[in-house]
Amino acid sequence: MEHNFAQNHLIWDAPVVYQGAKESQKWTPKNFSGKFRGEMTLREALAVSQNIPAVKLLDKLGPLTAAQWAYKMGIESPLEPNLSLVLGTSDVTLLELTAAYAVFPNGGVAMRPSAILEVLDQERRSIWRPRLDMRTVVSPETAAVMTDMLRAVVESGTGKAAKCIGRPVAGKTGTTDTCRDALFTGFSSTIVAGVWVGLDHHGTLGNKETGARAALPIWIDFMEQVLAGRPSHDFSLPKGVAKVQIDAESGLLASENCPNAVTVVFKKGTEPRQYCEHASGSHLGGL
Repeated sequence: MEHNFAQNHLIWDAPVVYQGAKESQKWTPKNFSGKFRGEMTLREALAVSQNIPAVKLLDKLGPLTAAQWAYKMGIESPLEPNLSLVLGTSDVTLLELTAAYAVFPNGGVAMRPSAILEVLDQERRSIWRPRLDMRTVVSPETAAVMTDMLRAVVESGTGKAAKCIGRPVAGKTGTTDTCRDALFTGFSSTIVAGVWVGLDHHGTLGNKETGARAALPIWIDFMEQVLAGRPSHDFSLPKGVAKVQIDAESGLLASENCPNAVTVVFKKGTEPRQYCEHASGSHLGGL
């Protein structure tokens, strides 16, 4: 069953403590910046990579449920079903991660990667092609919403340096504790690519060597070259979604005078119905 937390769902980015099995076992997740931003939409929380909203959402969904969805999308490495899973505490290969992200531009269809696309004989006749292992793992509507959320990472979040490509692209930065691993996994409508930067001895890359700083520039350089000369295509939208302008802060429909209007993709029927009123401070309920 797919959970319908729309992009405009509000969640509190504020301190939280989780109790472990023993009284002495307590976990206090922290944001990379060490700062809190208060109530914010899921779209904004993902775009700016705030840890605490991600942990709170996982707590609501359940770590085991999240792990099961990850397996459906192509992750094969063991995942520990705990709340820190959403912060990258379970190791996966870059190939697995990139294949999982491919589900979104593929309209919800997962494909097993193949290192060899085709074998030709000396006269350039095809003598072998891999058998395509394809399966639908999420609905086209869910894939479209996730693609749109990941576009926000590039449009206004931690991946905004990728705007220089000048094409519709989406993706997500990733940074593990002590800057041991820096990642960016992203895609256009036709190409998915992942970049990992790290050290063989698992040491730190250095202070503030984040996914945005260490991995994203490599991804940009690759994508600029591989997309050069190819036509630019926007991401396709299935019939079951709608584009709606909302207020980025409140998540409500944007009024004519809204200074923070953004165009967002919703599954039809989940769009906000109420207009934002900055003077009254109207908000939707959050977690």
